[in-house]
Amino acid sequence: MKLRIGHMLRSSLGNRAAGLVIRRLRKLTRTDHAARRKLLGRWVPQGALVFDLGANVGELTQVFVGLGAGVVAVEPLPECVAELHRRFAGGSPVHIVAAAVGAGAGTAMLHVGSISEVSTLSPAFREAYGDQAGVDWSETVEVTTTTLDALIAAHGLPAFAKLDLEGHEPAALAGLTTALPALSIEYNARLRPQALACIERLEVVAQSEKYRWNFSPYESYELALPHWLGAAEMRAWLSALPMATQTGDLYAELDRQRT
Repeated sequence: MKLRIGHMLRSSLGNRAAGLVIRRLRKLTRTDHAARRKLLGRWVPQGALVFDLGANVGELTQVFVGLGAGVVAVEPLPECVAELHRRFAGGSPVHIVAAAVGAGAGTAMLHVGSISEVSTLSPAFREAYGDQAGVDWSETVEVTTTTLDALIAAHGLPAFAKLDLEGHEPAALAGLTTALPALSIEYNARLRPQALACIERLEVVAQSEKYRWNFSPYESYELALPHWLGAAEMRAWLSALPMATQTGDLYAELDRQRT
C-alpha cells in the first residue's frame, strides 16, 4: 500500500486515466531494480520457493522470478488476477492463487479500492486511511479465502514470504502454525498496533526458535538498522518510530538462518 503518489490526479483526471499516470509515476520513482535483488536475494537463492501474498499485478513476483525462484502469487482482486495470468503465461515458474489469505478458509467481502493496491479485507485499514484524497472503497466483491497453512500444505514451505495485505497481515498470520524461515510484512504508521501484533504472533509460531528483525523504509530496499533486533527490542524500536516514517517493511528471519 503506497498512498502518497498521485492523489490529486484522481479529482482532475478520473480514476482510470489517473491510474495510468500514477503507475507511470511509480515506475519513475522506484528504487533501482538491483537494490531489490540484492536485499531479497539474501533469502531467495536459485530454486527457492517464495510466497507473494498480496501480489497485485506481480511487480515483486517478477523480481522473485528473476532471482530464479518459483513463486506462489496469491491475489484476491479479479482484475489483478487477470493481469497476473497475462503477465506470467506460458512456462513461467509462477503458480497463481486467486484468493485472499486470512485466518480461515471460506469467503469474505473484499473492499475494492479506487487504487487497486489499497483493496482490503481490513476494516481498520479503511478507517485509518479513509481520509486520503482520491482513495475510496465504493465497491465490494466476494472472494475466496485461504490460509498460510493451506498454502504450505499445497505447495511446500517457502524460503521467503512477502505479506502486503493492507492491514490484514495479523489475520493472515493467525492462519499460520509453521515457522517461516524468513518473511516481510508491510508497515503502515497508522496501523502500528497491527505490526506489533504480527511480531507477537510470529514469536508464538516460532515456539522455541526466535526471529530477528529489521526495517526497510518505503521502497528503499535497504535495511535501516545496522544490527538485527530480537522481538522485544523490535517492538520497542517500532513503538518509538516517528509517524513521519509512514510506510515501510518489517523483515524477519529465524536465527538459524544466519550463523
